[in-house]
Amino acid sequence: NAMIQTKIRGLKELDKILGEIAKEYGQKEGEKTLRDALRNAAKPVLVEAKAKAPAKSGALRDSIKVSVGKPNKADYESGSATKDTVAVARVKTGNTKKTNAGGVWYANMVEYGTERQSPVPYLRPAIESQSDKSTAIFVEELGKSIDKSVKRLRAKANKGGK
Repeated sequence: NAMIQTKIRGLKELDKILGEIAKEYGQKEGEKTLRDALRNAAKPVLVEAKAKAPAKSGALRDSIKVSVGKPNKADYESGSATKDTVAVARVKTGNTKKTNAGGVWYANMVEYGTERQSPVPYLRPAIESQSDKSTAIFVEELGKSIDKSVKRLRAKANKGGK
């Protein structure tokens, strides 16, 4: 799969608040809050990558997806994640669980080219052109997600739940 990552560093106050949510309401709630913000932040890259992807059959374009989850071995090996990384967002293309057998095995060849074919970058330019917008959305959405989580959890606590 063609995978390019962008990192957002800093945001220490928001990170502190996420830590407080995790401490007060559980790690799972803090991670959900973060994942929701990451998923929304990746949407402009997704839209742009789909718009830039060459579309002979549409299979390549349709294979472009956002996934948010815990870091995997490749994230750690590439330096995209550290032991403190809770979640990562990926805009991926190529073989996915939902593509038919064989999937879009040629995604990397389109993005990077081959000996016989010039590259037709669609994912890297999407990330480059949308990174500022995605960062702004992440900050805004994380704030909204935190507010939403706190309100929901307080309401739950007031009803006698945990």
